[in-house]
Amino acid sequence: MIVSYALDDGDHQRLQLAVARRFGAAHGWLSVHGLLQLLFWPLIGLAVAAIAWSIDEQASYRRYAYVIGTFFGAAIVVRLAAEHLARRAVIRAGLRTAAREIELELRPASFVARYGGMSLEVPWTSVDGTATDDRNLYLFLDSASALPVPKSLPDETIALITASIQQARAARNHSSASG
Repeated sequence: MIVSYALDDGDHQRLQLAVARRFGAAHGWLSVHGLLQLLFWPLIGLAVAAIAWSIDEQASYRRYAYVIGTFFGAAIVVRLAAEHLARRAVIRAGLRTAAREIELELRPASFVARYGGMSLEVPWTSVDGTATDDRNLYLFLDSASALPVPKSLPDETIALITASIQQARAARNHSSASG
């Protein structure tokens, strides 16, 4: 079975969100992005503590202004670096730069996705997981890349995709249990 569909900007944004959620769930605070996010709040806390300290000490405010400015500046740099890393990681992993038209060929043991002059054949057993939102079903190949499939496709197409993934999982679980 072959189906074709188009992705719009909203679909690309939803894909980025789905990948970011899954990537965050898989890597959490252990990723560079997570560590930078974790570092942001202590820097803000130190800056606020430095303000309170400078008011209490009633000393030369110039020295305290440098300390406060350093902490706030470091917090801003950390926050911007975390956002930049998150945006770069997700866009590189997704279909953001690919063509908007996708052709999906469903086979018994695999599917073939064609987009932007590329062709990718993926065995159903390689689908790492799925996620859904109100418009799309996402077929994850790893924690940072997914293929969006609109839920607006015919019900039998979505049912075939879901059944193929479930059968592949069952076969994978059966082979790992018996091996």
